[in-house]
Formats: sequence, C-alpha cells, structure tokens
Amino acid sequence: MRMASKIKLDADQYYRRLSKLHHNWTSDRQDDVHWKGSDAFVVMCGKHSDELVYKKSATLTLWLWSLEVPNAIFVFVEKKVFIFTTAAKIKLFSTLNVPSDAEGWDYPVPELVYIPFLPKDKVH
Repeated sequence: MRMASKIKLDADQYYRRLSKLHHNWTSDRQDDVHWKGSDAFVVMCGKHSDELVYKKSATLTLWLWSLEVPNAIFVFVEKKVFIFTTAAKIKLFSTLNVPSDAEGWDYPVPELVYIPFLPKDKVH
C-alpha cells in the first residue's frame, strides 16, 4: 500500500466502531460461542493482493479505518490495541486521537510498534 500524504484517519469512526467490536467481544464473553472466553485476539494482515478479495483481516481494517492496512498485526486486549507495522503506517496511525466527545470511553490511543517488514522500509 502506498501511503499518500493526504490519507487521514477518521478517529470518530474508528472509536465508534472499536467500541462496538469491544462490546460484542466483552459482553457475555464466557458464554459466547464465537469468542469462547478469549482475553485477547490478533488480526494479521499480510501483503496486499488483488486476488484475495474476501480476507477477514482486510475486511476488519476496512471497517475500522475505511482503509486496507497490509503488513500489519493488530493485537486487541481488554483496554488496549497494539499495532505492529511499518514506519509509514506508524506515521499515519500516530495521528489518531481520542475524540473529545468520547464520554466514558477508556480505550487509549493505540500503542504503535515499528517492525521492519520490508528491507526498503526505513524509520525517519
């Protein structure tokens, strides 16, 4: 994915959708047949491919950010999201701020961790 300088993440949309995902995951977690009491879940997005149209990982990133995010690993735990990705995407995700009207929302800004997926990716 080429990171255009004009790409801007919609923080309101992200936190609103993350809240829905979090609620679904944490409410009645022990009895849920899908989550099976999990304390965390991981979403891994590999290299972009035009041939694999319906990847669940790509679908989740499109839903959360309206953007496909290849070469990234997302780790969701009860009160935090970790994003392991390239330097360019770290720069993009570092623009996420908790919306001022996020009353009662205790999810912090995601923790960003640089991983050199590709040799040409450099930290600036």
